[in-house]
Amino acid sequence: MISKVDERVIYVFIVIISLLIYVPYIKSFDNYHECRHYSTGDSFAYEKIVVSIINDFDLNMANNFEERLHLSGGFALSPEGVLVTKYSILFSITTVPFYLLFGAIGVMYYNLLLAIMLNVIIYAINRVFFNKSISLMTAFLFATGTIIMNYSYNYLGSLFSTVLIAAGVLYILRKKYYLAALILGFACFAAVSNIPWIGIMFLFVFWDYFKNKVDWAHKKSITEGVKVSFSIIIIFCISLVPLLYSNLLLYGNAFVTGYHKTITFDENYNMITLDYSSGFNQELLSGLYNLLFHPTLGVVEANPVIIIACIGVIMIRKMKNQLWAVMLLTIIAGQFLFYAKWDMWYATEFGNRFVMFSIVIFSPFVGNVLNELLLKLTANSK
Repeated sequence: MISKVDERVIYVFIVIISLLIYVPYIKSFDNYHECRHYSTGDSFAYEKIVVSIINDFDLNMANNFEERLHLSGGFALSPEGVLVTKYSILFSITTVPFYLLFGAIGVMYYNLLLAIMLNVIIYAINRVFFNKSISLMTAFLFATGTIIMNYSYNYLGSLFSTVLIAAGVLYILRKKYYLAALILGFACFAAVSNIPWIGIMFLFVFWDYFKNKVDWAHKKSITEGVKVSFSIIIIFCISLVPLLYSNLLLYGNAFVTGYHKTITFDENYNMITLDYSSGFNQELLSGLYNLLFHPTLGVVEANPVIIIACIGVIMIRKMKNQLWAVMLLTIIAGQFLFYAKWDMWYATEFGNRFVMFSIVIFSPFVGNVLNELLLKLTANSK
């Protein structure tokens, strides 16, 4: 029985199965085929940040793009007039050891590691709600039936960001709030668009703590609850310091990102300035339709397992830890509404990467369906 298997053995099993699935999948592609090169779009720009750090020990990007300079939208302008990256540098910094050890192919190894880590996290998140068997089946479905598999052959900051914020969710579900706050601060460094979802998480954390841990009849208990809440916020704010310092260093303002000062070029090398914060102009309903049902980029097309998750949402009352299930559903709804308005929702390659985090935290709702089916089969067999 899997229930008697040590949890650590299951983690190792997930790693081995992921390798057996993803390595042949990756090897099935010709790396030089222009339609499915691992370093396409943003991946190329992220890789060039690594190269610049290693070869030049700086973040001046202009000399790293050569003839492809005018094709890139990955620049921002520093206060000194230097072309720097618009992307978070955390992902590229963590890639450096892999590049030094294995060369350019190291970015693929790192990306594969991130995909496997995400599968392990999905299993661990589901363990908060279900037994080992259901959690393992759910992790397998998401490893093979979502964009995680598509992006296992890539080099993508969205995958890195999703690993961090999903790990933050995991530690919230385990009620390790201080560690969660630390990780979630770095998730913001990986992608500032994570901030709204982290705000939702903290609201649910405070609700849970004050509802279950605080005795409102005793002032000391209330004071302790306030101290815990402030400690979580302080740890989170401290973990934001690298992000704020990076923004100050690159863009001249701790609260300005590269997406506020993006520089691109036309074919004649004329400089064009863009502010992505003004890029949320899509009509909501048509945006939602495209996000969900676009024939090549829609969430449902690239992640058919989400159909099962929708059934699990309907049966949410059957889940234990319902407060956390509601938290996950609130984040999913918020993220879908947010990106439904995004003008560049189509700027993705192998399925909609913008909502990868939502896809991951949809997994307990798939687990909910599997759990109910297993309960019914067990009951019928008696």
